Amino acid sequence: MSTIMKFSTRSRGVLVGLQIAVCVGTMLAQAGSQRVPETDVPIRTTARLVLAPAIIRDRSGEFVSGLRSEDFELTDNGAMQTLRVEQTKGQPVALVVVMQTGDGALREFQNYQTLTRLLKIADPETLQKVAFVTFDSKPRQVWNFPPLRDGVQYAMNHPESGDRGASILDAVGQALDLLRQQPAAMRKMILLLSQSRDDGSQISLSDLAQRLGEANVMVYSVTFPAAPGMASRSKRLGCNAGQLVLPKELARLCEDTALQLATLSGGEHIDVTKSAALDRSVSVLRDAFLNSYLLSFRPGSPDAGPHLLSLKIRTAGSPYAVSFRRFYWVR
Repeated sequence: MSTIMKFSTRSRGVLVGLQIAVCVGTMLAQAGSQRVPETDVPIRTTARLVLAPAIIRDRSGEFVSGLRSEDFELTDNGAMQTLRVEQTKGQPVALVVVMQTGDGALREFQNYQTLTRLLKIADPETLQKVAFVTFDSKPRQVWNFPPLRDGVQYAMNHPESGDRGASILDAVGQALDLLRQQPAAMRKMILLLSQSRDDGSQISLSDLAQRLGEANVMVYSVTFPAAPGMASRSKRLGCNAGQLVLPKELARLCEDTALQLATLSGGEHIDVTKSAALDRSVSVLRDAFLNSYLLSFRPGSPDAGPHLLSLKIRTAGSPYAVSFRRFYWVR
């Protein structure tokens, strides 16, 4: 299950993600000069390594640390897998901030001039690369991991006006394309700042699900209310399902897009519809990422298509709340 943290703020919801992203400016210049291994490739029908991030909390909501591989029970389409717990300390991170702009987003969430401090979702020594994508009815600005921070910071401070659309799936697809070009050795994240439900994406649900399932990417989503008049419209919208019949776990992307993107990928979701402290919201995202486990397994030669994952904790004691990657996709 995905742990849903509900917070709110009237005028600064998008700042949650922007403050996280801006802090990496000093690290971007370093990234351009480093030698990197080959870029990531889709999971195919070979002994490909599948990464399954997981966040474990106890009954009181505290993060559970110190678990070992034998404490986890992971199945792939019902078949038990042999897994290992990866060491992530010092592992470089690539982040894409995906932000809704235009009339579909409340204007309060587009006020980036009030940034007063730099907050981070990962250790600034490991968060080495940042890209930035804005969208309304389609992706607009795309900053593809520039070596210097100036362009990204300018784009954040001067968002382009847009329409009332919210093509979340199209924009996330764009972010996945950017991350696919980054080294496989990097941890890859998307920070999505948007309304909760897709409105107008052209990409089919099956295509987006396949691309998300082929990537080892975590999605963190921060949602705000749709602008007046948009909520009733969103209820009438349907998804472009595509030609494939998807499992119900993936079809839920139509119902609550931002939440399900986080749930399926093993990330975290925050709803900022009410008046929460900004610092608390950022702290939830940061702590969830820093306290997450990164599990891995090799599925051998599985059948092509979607593979549903299940994860349990074998350790006796208090029940745990487990958020984890729910699926992957094999071509």
